[in-house]
Amino acid sequence: MKLIPAPTTKAAEPQPPMSLLGKGVEHAGVLLFFFGAGWMLDRWLGTRPWLTVAMTVLGIVGQFARVWYAYDAEMYQHDLKREALSGHHAAAALPNSARPNSARPNAARPNAAPLSESQG
Repeated sequence: MKLIPAPTTKAAEPQPPMSLLGKGVEHAGVLLFFFGAGWMLDRWLGTRPWLTVAMTVLGIVGQFARVWYAYDAEMYQHDLKREALSGHHAAAALPNSARPNSARPNAARPNAAPLSESQG
């Protein structure tokens, strides 16, 4: 009996420059939208410049978070692909495998021994 093969993840291909241009325009557009919404609210409520500043900062933080989470998801997919190719699957079950390298223990010192509680 032939079983249905397990789904595989498609390798990420380099993005064409126009796709990256679209992302840049999208970031600028979102920031412009939040700035404009804050400016309009400031004019309507007479609270210049506080809502303009707050909405602009909100737009910047939102775009930063969006890029951060997209990057983490892409790196997690790369980790899973690398583990599948190497035959190791233990790290996929660990929550540590989804963290960026800076949050992993000994990421800056890959050959270092783990710190004991008396050292750290």
